[in-house]
Amino acid sequence: MDAELAKDVKSALEASLAEVAAGQDVVDILPSLGWSEIQTLDRPGADRLLFDVLGRKLAGVRALDELIVHRVFRAGALELPEGARVVLPHPDPRLGHHGVLASSWDGSGVVAVPNVTADAGTEWWIGDAANAKAVAFGGWDDSLGWSLVDVAAFGSSDGVRVGGTRAQDAWETTLTAGRTAFAQMLASICSSMIQIAAEHVAQREQFGRSIGSYQAVQHSLALAHVATEAAQRGVDVAWVEQTAWSAQVAKALAGRAHDTVSRVTQQITGGMGMSWEFPLHHYVRRGAVFNAMLGTAAAQTSDLGRSLVIGRPS
Repeated sequence: MDAELAKDVKSALEASLAEVAAGQDVVDILPSLGWSEIQTLDRPGADRLLFDVLGRKLAGVRALDELIVHRVFRAGALELPEGARVVLPHPDPRLGHHGVLASSWDGSGVVAVPNVTADAGTEWWIGDAANAKAVAFGGWDDSLGWSLVDVAAFGSSDGVRVGGTRAQDAWETTLTAGRTAFAQMLASICSSMIQIAAEHVAQREQFGRSIGSYQAVQHSLALAHVATEAAQRGVDVAWVEQTAWSAQVAKALAGRAHDTVSRVTQQITGGMGMSWEFPLHHYVRRGAVFNAMLGTAAAQTSDLGRSLVIGRPS
C-alpha cells in the first residue's frame, strides 16, 4: 500500500470512527468502507492502519477477534468460523479460571477458548456459548467495554475440543497476532500522549515564556519520541514478518515506550496532567491494560533473553 493510499484510508477510518454510534464498534462499519478490498490489496498494511487508528482514538478493539481468526485459519491450525470470538487469558494469574473477551458479551455466537483446563496442556474448546455468563471487565480502565468470563463454564458445555500440535500452533498464532495488535495500539497511544503534552507545553507559560521552550522539557519530549519511534519500527517489522519472535520484540518495545512516555508526559504537564479533566489519563490507563495483555514488556524481555541464551529464538 503506497503512502498516499494509506493516508486516505487512515482519514476514512478516523472519519468513520467519529460517526460510530453508542454501542457500535468500528468493525460494524468497515464493510461500508470497502475494507475487504483494502485487505486483499495489502492485509498487513490494512491491519496496521486499523489498529493504529483504534489506539489513537481509544476505540473498541473487537477487530482483534477478526485478526486472530484470520491468522489462525490461514495457518491451517483450526477451522474457526467467521465472526468467532476468542477468549484471551486474564493477565492476572490469580484469575486463571477467567478469560477476557475484547468486547461486550451478549451471550450469542461461537467462541474459541484456549487452555480450557490447566492439566490438558494447550487445548481449545470451540462452540456456542449461549449459556455462558459474563461480567464487565473492570480494572484500571473500565471504559474498555470488555467482558470477563469463567472459562470453566465453556469446558463443561457442548463443543469441539482440539488438542495436540494443531492446538499449540493455533495458540502460538494467537499470541503472535494479539501481541502485534496490542503493540501497535500501544505505540499509537504513545504518539497521542506526546501530542497532548506538546500542545500543553506550547500553551502554558512560566516567567513569560512557553514552558515548551525550556531545554529540560524539550529533552524529555525527545526521549519520549525516540522510545515511541523505536517501538513503531519494531511493530512495523512484526506486521511484515508475522513471527513469534518479532511480535515479542514489538510488544516489549511498545510496553517499555508506554512506561517512558507516561512518566515523561505526566511530569511535564504537572498538576494539570494529573487531573481527571485532562485527557492524558485515558491513554495512560488504556496503555497499562494493553501492556498487561498477553505478557508485559518485562515478561517479553525476559522470554527473549532466555531464548537468546539458549540459542533458540522463537
